[in-house]
Amino acid sequence: MIDNSDVPVRNCICFFIHYKKININRRGVFLMRYKGFLPLILLVSCVTAVPAEGGESRWKVKEIEDHADVRKIAYESRETAMQRAEQKADILMLSPADKDSMLASVPEGGFIVLRLAGKSLKAANPESWTVVVSDISGQELYRTKGNHKKVKYSGSDTYKSDDHISIPVAVSDSFKVFIIDRIHEIRNEYLITRKVK
Repeated sequence: MIDNSDVPVRNCICFFIHYKKININRRGVFLMRYKGFLPLILLVSCVTAVPAEGGESRWKVKEIEDHADVRKIAYESRETAMQRAEQKADILMLSPADKDSMLASVPEGGFIVLRLAGKSLKAANPESWTVVVSDISGQELYRTKGNHKKVKYSGSDTYKSDDHISIPVAVSDSFKVFIIDRIHEIRNEYLITRKVK
């Protein structure tokens, strides 16, 4: 779901009607003879995300070091996670107390979304991986092992798994994430930065 963008999205499709003139027959039905092009613009979809506090924002994930088999990494900010939780609470028509409880469960630092891979079930299991969150200087803020998740065979002797890592500590507009493969003792490093427009 990285929250990778909070900007409005608008998609328009243009159709063209080829016509020459319009006549009305005896029953009052419009008849068209085609010659030129009359543009008809239809708005197919218009989705506007609610901007985070301080304006519209997006998070960029930049790979700094690449040794481990991380197939996907995305970041979902606390702001986006709170929006999702509020929407879910409203859809489920939760009581005010239950809604407050759901919102309170959203971690301070948001979530890291991962897709990991390996040549064996154990290697691809998130429990064999460690996630470290640090500030921009490299000072560790939080460390955790991956969660127990179902591992799937994806062909070519490769297994994959998805994980959703909660970050219980607040993070700044720029921070680092290290994904460590403990079995092969290798890691990936990422720089995550918020850009405000």
